[in-house]
Amino acid sequence: MNLRQSDTIRRQIAARWIMTCDLTTTSASMIGSAPGDLVDETFIRDVDGSVVLPGSSLAGALRSALSDEAAGYGTPEADCAAELFGCVTAGGEAGRVAAHQSHLIVFDSRSAAPRAAVRDGVRLQASTGVAAEKAKYDREIALPGLVFPVRLELVCPAAEDEPRLLALVCVALDCLKQGRIALGARKSRGLGRCSAGDFRARRFDMTRREGWQAYAECNPRKPLGVREAQASPADAVEHELGLPLPAVERGRAEKVTVRCDLEVSGTLLIRSLGPGGTGADAVHFEEDGRSMVPGTSLAGALRSHARRILNTLNAHGKLGSGLTLEEVFGAEAPEAGGQPASPLASRLHVDEATIASGLRHNHTRVKIDRFTGGALDTALFTEQPQIGGNLRVVLELRRTPSLQWEAAVGLLCLLARDLCRGMVPIGGGAGVGRGIVAGTAQVCLAGEEPCRLDGAAGTLQQYVDALLGATGGGK
Repeated sequence: MNLRQSDTIRRQIAARWIMTCDLTTTSASMIGSAPGDLVDETFIRDVDGSVVLPGSSLAGALRSALSDEAAGYGTPEADCAAELFGCVTAGGEAGRVAAHQSHLIVFDSRSAAPRAAVRDGVRLQASTGVAAEKAKYDREIALPGLVFPVRLELVCPAAEDEPRLLALVCVALDCLKQGRIALGARKSRGLGRCSAGDFRARRFDMTRREGWQAYAECNPRKPLGVREAQASPADAVEHELGLPLPAVERGRAEKVTVRCDLEVSGTLLIRSLGPGGTGADAVHFEEDGRSMVPGTSLAGALRSHARRILNTLNAHGKLGSGLTLEEVFGAEAPEAGGQPASPLASRLHVDEATIASGLRHNHTRVKIDRFTGGALDTALFTEQPQIGGNLRVVLELRRTPSLQWEAAVGLLCLLARDLCRGMVPIGGGAGVGRGIVAGTAQVCLAGEEPCRLDGAAGTLQQYVDALLGATGGGK
């Protein structure tokens, strides 16, 4: 290609926007993944110990969120996402989007050296309910409070395209602001939650020499100087542009949210090593000074109970929908000697829960010799469970084209009902009465007012009937 040919395909730039915001993690996170020296897996650090948020990771999350808003979860990518982030081939059924590079440039970001913690866990065998062999793992996670200064640049090829592209960027950033985007690993189990604020924007007119000069003179670390922060990305853009942005079609991302307000009826023990000086061999899981129930523990307990529900309905010939466990909870790791399952992400997102109030107390126990009735030597151990306390469990089921939606919602309602009735023990020691919680639940159906689970039989029974199918009919 000679110089004259390259001039004919040079990228046209009518305007360039710089946008910044502060992204803060609101839950523990694992951004990036690498084998650790002392743990099985850890997050990515820079040479100075800071956490790196790659621009490619943030761009992918924003692109996915924009497509979800326009077309729904699990659907082929929406044209608007390809329009903003670029595409290799023509997109859409009618081929309306021409191949082009991304209009949005997302830069890497770094946070200060994090506070870290180690979480250990074990995979349970579905057939026996006990720990699988060689299935214990430990991960190092970054505690909440990481702050990433985010910088994006929007390249507008023509003046007539500028309002539309700005509106698409604001939709994607608004998902970030509202906490609807999670970053890193284990997103469906409560990790990687974040939110954004302090939005700033500045426009550079690239059709004039002054615009190029102003852009070139920007400080890379503080490109917008002391420009006043706005509460939302749309406010920041409209404040700079002086005009309202065009509307973007939204609202196709359908989901059902269940909020369970629960109380620990007795004791709860999700074993961890805990801080030193407790005098206990095992203490209830605590992180950053807060007593918690991890999303993985909640999801594991719910998955186990869902398996019992589906097996019971199948055994009595009442599962008319044919819904499978994997459709809701995702593919499960195979047991020893089993064939690996096809990858399938969980449609059910389970947030981590913080336990408010309650007490801690050391319980000393001893193993008894069944033949003599006396205590076994060296079998004395001490545990420190959570006693009492309140917690809120949030479950979110996302609708995808391949999911049997009504039947899956019916299964979720049965799970929430049994959880509130104390029928789903959480953590260890269920055989000695631990892990029992009870309370009330509120179901938020798409486009409808929230309703209490125990007072909405007429509204929710249709979903349970869909789970049972034509051969069902029981409550």
